[in-house]
Amino acid sequence: MYKLDQLCEGTSLSQEEATQLFLDFLNGKLSEIEMTALLVALKAKGESTTEILGALSAMRQSAHPFPCLAELKKHHRILDCVGTGGDNQHSLNISTPTAIMAAQLGLTVAKHGNRAVSSKCGTADLLEAVGMNIAMSPQTAKRSLEENRFTFLFSPLYHPATQMIKKVRNNLKSRTLFNLLGPLLNPTSPEILLIGVYHPSLCERFAKVLQAQGFQKALIVHGEGLDEIALHGTTTGILLDQGQLSRFSLTPEEAGLKRFPLDAIKGGEIHFNQAQFLNLLQGKGTNAYRSAVALNTGVLLYLADKVPTIAQGVEMVLAALESDAGFQLLQKVKEVSHAQ
Repeated sequence: MYKLDQLCEGTSLSQEEATQLFLDFLNGKLSEIEMTALLVALKAKGESTTEILGALSAMRQSAHPFPCLAELKKHHRILDCVGTGGDNQHSLNISTPTAIMAAQLGLTVAKHGNRAVSSKCGTADLLEAVGMNIAMSPQTAKRSLEENRFTFLFSPLYHPATQMIKKVRNNLKSRTLFNLLGPLLNPTSPEILLIGVYHPSLCERFAKVLQAQGFQKALIVHGEGLDEIALHGTTTGILLDQGQLSRFSLTPEEAGLKRFPLDAIKGGEIHFNQAQFLNLLQGKGTNAYRSAVALNTGVLLYLADKVPTIAQGVEMVLAALESDAGFQLLQKVKEVSHAQ
């Protein structure tokens, strides 16, 4: 089978080979059995930087562009916070309320996401459950970004070729290279990224991919088993700033928070996660959920130079979570999402 022996021997593909392989994936030239075998072989070997770059190139060649992006960026510095998923912890959704609270506090966030594959509740599942039209048109998404500083970009609308491998991913129900690609494929090409990864070894790999693409600012983190900044332990990662890489480490105490056990933010079925999400945005969240979102949002505010320290960012978010300001923003975005 094409390139399978090479991968099984532990030899990585070049960027050009990976680009061609994933073009074959997306153009329907491989059977489901071939795609499954190749994805499993890549995962077993460990996806290399060149393979991720090649797959990204293939995905972007088949992507639909975001409308009037150059004009939009004259007035907005766009951010995103996203996780790879695949950490198998089934925690409450952190990145979605983080994005909403960051927007409520003045940042411009284009949240790129999809339905869950290896977890119970992805961003798209959660936002759809609370009544948002996740399949809003690109023009409508742009309007929401301009009016509310927040929008949701449903990945299949911008990367329709991924439908070719949807069944394979769903059948595998395990993280694959496509978990790694999702955080890197936001069609607005954000200026700042906060990315959580499911294994600490991926931090440097992601950072080098972004560095190779000329990306200016990103923080890639792993939080002791979570693809988020952790409330139960030490978060480690790599900061990419102006083309330079440096190590990152953060404890809850350094951000002015106390630790909570991982079980304190344990998620459940979609209806449970939805209720916790809405309670949080209405100022009624649990202490652990509030702290987890404040920690992640505080880091995003710090990356965007909104605050001089992470602790000050956390304090700002905790104050905002005392009110229903996040919920009111969600309602505005929902309204726009259903507009024609």
